[in-house]
Amino acid sequence: MWNRKRFVLSFVLVALAALLAYGGIVYVATMTATEEVGQELAATQWQTLQRIIGQLTTELIPAAKEAAGRPELAAALTSSAGAEWSALESALSSTLEDVFSVRMWAVLDRQGRWSAGVGLGQEAISDVLSWRIFQSAQEGRGDAGLYALAGTPAAVAIVPVRGGGAGEIIGFVMVARPLDRAFMERLKAYLGREVLLFGEGEFLAGSRPLSAQEEAVRLGYIQRANLRPASYLPAVDHLPHNLLVATGELWDAENRQIGYLQIEIPNPAGSTIRTAVTLASLVAILLGLAASFILAQAIGSRLAESADMLAARERENARLYAEVQQLNRRLEKLLSERTTQLRAAMSELQEAREQLIQANRLASLGSLTAGLVQGLSSPVATISSVVHALLAVEQDEERRRQLEEIRESVLHCQALLARARAYLRPGRAPRRELTDLNQLVRDSLDVTRHIHEQAEITVQLDLDENLPRVLVDAAQIQQVLFNLLLNAGEAMENSEPPRLLTIRTSRANDMVRVVVEDSGPGLSTADLNHLFEPFYTTKPAHQGTGLGLYISRQIIEAHGGRISGENRPDGRGARFVVELPAGIPAKG
Repeated sequence: MWNRKRFVLSFVLVALAALLAYGGIVYVATMTATEEVGQELAATQWQTLQRIIGQLTTELIPAAKEAAGRPELAAALTSSAGAEWSALESALSSTLEDVFSVRMWAVLDRQGRWSAGVGLGQEAISDVLSWRIFQSAQEGRGDAGLYALAGTPAAVAIVPVRGGGAGEIIGFVMVARPLDRAFMERLKAYLGREVLLFGEGEFLAGSRPLSAQEEAVRLGYIQRANLRPASYLPAVDHLPHNLLVATGELWDAENRQIGYLQIEIPNPAGSTIRTAVTLASLVAILLGLAASFILAQAIGSRLAESADMLAARERENARLYAEVQQLNRRLEKLLSERTTQLRAAMSELQEAREQLIQANRLASLGSLTAGLVQGLSSPVATISSVVHALLAVEQDEERRRQLEEIRESVLHCQALLARARAYLRPGRAPRRELTDLNQLVRDSLDVTRHIHEQAEITVQLDLDENLPRVLVDAAQIQQVLFNLLLNAGEAMENSEPPRLLTIRTSRANDMVRVVVEDSGPGLSTADLNHLFEPFYTTKPAHQGTGLGLYISRQIIEAHGGRISGENRPDGRGARFVVELPAGIPAKG
């Protein structure tokens, strides 16, 4: 009797335990399956949402380009008339709203200051100068991205406005579309899901309205969700009406967090998984009741051992996987670095090859010039002889005056040819002798005079007539002066008049100084750091070898002197200073 009661009691206890286990299995299996399905759906939907937001943001660029292409906008940016801005604002607002559904826009001047606009004031664009898309527009390209305007997330596009004969950038057009109810409804139309936007502690906009209670629940979830912004892996929350909510952080184009987005996804797993799990659980309970009394002890210990072994293997696999991932990242980084170095080396090699080709062309040009100089010498000498003969017999004063002018011109040509011959003579050994540096300056100017006259450059000389002589190779120093004068003339070719070339000589202690100044655009910081390096040039491609200043520096330093380059203190042009050791004082 007692054994039968004990058996019934044991059976009842086992049945109750099985029923409790059944309920737990149903709950855990349903929640686990829902969580797995939800995570997969949320990740897919989140990636699609990011792509759609990017597309809707990029759609603003044509609107900005349409406004920037208006001729009257360029005219208004270059004028201060208020009436032009008033009429232009009305026209731009009509076009942007009717054609592109854009109600927020602004026109900025070249420095990024607000000039006109609707819906976008100076406060909303206070930090526009630091935006990546503004810097892209300054470089001549249009760009778009997400930004917070006065605390409200918005899609923004900025494009440059060009004007003037050269088509330079004279301003910028900025258009914006806030992430409001209309924007959320467009996202819903593309995604087929309800989309909601939250700020810090408030609901901003959504494709459907929220009650105060639901808003409070969702904001509380955002605060405790521990979102992971680096991977945008959305968390999943369960709502009573059989929905999954994917939540992720919204970042602007500068990688700053400006809000949170939620996507409502129908749960496809709920009822189907519950039914399947319920049937499987009932079968498991029946089988368990039949076999539990026999197999419980034997299987329990084996299961525990197997579980321990499986857990140990999983931990080892996880460790090995982490090591493999780390090695892969190192290899990828090393490969990227080597690829970057190889590309840089190839670029430098190509540049050096082009520079050598250009140097070879200039060497060929020097040989051609030497031949021309040699060929012109004989005709000029013949003309000189004929003029001398005519002067010996001509009695008419007017004709003698004309012959004298011809003789002076011929003598000038012969002097120029003699200097060119000395400059181009190959294989000449350096020969230093006491030389008048002022005369070298004048001789160099004679050679470059026609270049400066064609460029409408005014030459101003300030020469110290008491300058000591210098012990130099005159041809080499003239090469340096000739290079500096040519560089100064080329620097002023595109400058606004007046174009002024100033050459000064003076004495500084035991050194003699030559200063060459131009009124061109000056030198950039990068140019100042690399001026005297070989193959570095500020001229356009195929117009310079980058060897002129390098060779000049070698020549000056070989003479015990110094050469330097800088910008003029008044900011109008560049200044080059050559200093050579003084020889003996000039005569009286």
